[in-house]
Amino acid sequence: MFSIIIYCPVVSNVSAVGKTSSSISLQWVPVKGSLVTGYIVTYYTVSGGPTRNVTLQRSASRVDLVNLRGMTAYSIKVGLLASHNEIVWSEEILCSTPPGG
Repeated sequence: MFSIIIYCPVVSNVSAVGKTSSSISLQWVPVKGSLVTGYIVTYYTVSGGPTRNVTLQRSASRVDLVNLRGMTAYSIKVGLLASHNEIVWSEEILCSTPPGG
């Protein structure tokens, strides 16, 4: 039996470019290539809580995570959705929302 290994680059330069008490705006360098079918952003509060996901089109390079809690730390990863339902995850980033005002 043979395994086929497909090289797929990782999403890079994921960064928070804006924050409010209820949202975090992320951006990243989009990955080019025919194997890319989209992105999935997964996030949850560091203190525990449900994991939420946002699925985006392959042309995306930015997303606004909304309905967040103020003064809360979130763990966030961006996954590259590739053909054959593969997901290649970025490095995890930690980001905190400021207090509400």
